[in-house]
Amino acid sequence: MLNSPSFLGYTRLGAETTAAQTDLREQFDFGTPGVKPWTEEDPFWQRLEGPNQYPDYPGAQEIVDGYLTRIDDLAQTFVRFVAECLSLPADTFDGFKGNMSRLKFVKYPPAAKNSQGVGPHKDSAGLFTFLSQDNTGGLQVLNKNGEWIDVPPIEGSLVVNIQQGFEAITGGICAATTHRVIAPTTRTRYSIPFFLGVRLDLTLDQLQESAAHIVQRIPVSDDKKKRAVDVPSEFLSPLYSCFGEAHLRNRILSHSDVGRRWYPELYATYSKQNLK
Repeated sequence: MLNSPSFLGYTRLGAETTAAQTDLREQFDFGTPGVKPWTEEDPFWQRLEGPNQYPDYPGAQEIVDGYLTRIDDLAQTFVRFVAECLSLPADTFDGFKGNMSRLKFVKYPPAAKNSQGVGPHKDSAGLFTFLSQDNTGGLQVLNKNGEWIDVPPIEGSLVVNIQQGFEAITGGICAATTHRVIAPTTRTRYSIPFFLGVRLDLTLDQLQESAAHIVQRIPVSDDKKKRAVDVPSEFLSPLYSCFGEAHLRNRILSHSDVGRRWYPELYATYSKQNLK
């Protein structure tokens, strides 16, 4: 990944952080193929959409691109079904989808008991996460009572998490999933999460206007609509011109080695802000 300003490629064990703590995992990051390449004249956040770095393994590109294409199609169909479940037109959320979604191949090696595979967080890069996992276990979600509960693996299924982007678009009616992974102690855990991306050029004004319109059309009580004013700004701070700028900050802080190499001035600025 160090060779990619798009934060795509291999990340060694312990090189990524979540909530300022080291994650005990290694991974490959990929993006959906066919994205228009960025130019030097584009804003920095446009560089988040770039070419993949594939493992040096026969057929790796075909395997990755084939899976990405199929699961991206599935994810878009799923979102349309969700819209209909919310009594909205099926194409309500089509305009929020980004040019590039992301896929990870993740390996969690055995570690000491209760070690952090990946720390508590909500996925912030898009609409929904679709997770394929082996039968090792370790994934936990935070329930409404503030308790961590296990997500037992079910063979042949995908775990679907709501991301912060969809939470913002629905004004908090569909809440993002707080989750974590406890590192395994005796055997390696493997997982393959796919993140359906949000448009990088989405602005806070556009998000707030769309969310207000969508929330009013979802048939829930007024109490559940009260957070609609604040939730968009929780996902996309007024400090940033668009989602791409906010997401680039997140990537720079999570992958500090990549940030220092490709965005040294932004890394210095964001690191100082993070310490305050």
